[in-house]
Amino acid sequence: MASTRSGQGETLLFAVDGLVCTVCAARTRTALLALPGVTEAAVDFQAGRALIRAPTGVERDDVRKAISSQVVFPRLRAWLAWFAGKVSRA
Repeated sequence: MASTRSGQGETLLFAVDGLVCTVCAARTRTALLALPGVTEAAVDFQAGRALIRAPTGVERDDVRKAISSQVVFPRLRAWLAWFAGKVSRA
């Protein structure tokens, strides 16, 4: 994550793992814009980056949670690992 501050607030750049399509990127952008203080958000699935601007600043953990709640592949991998563990015990 990179961060810059100016007289107009804070700009944050996050690496995003697991974006595979424009739908994932759009959902992630919507989740970021819903965060208190975020006025702009851009998500590039091909580059695996999310850029946000917040005039009053924003909690990094809130940003990470918003991103992880929308990115499909890491959650899918976790679910498949859980499911494989259940099947192998049966």
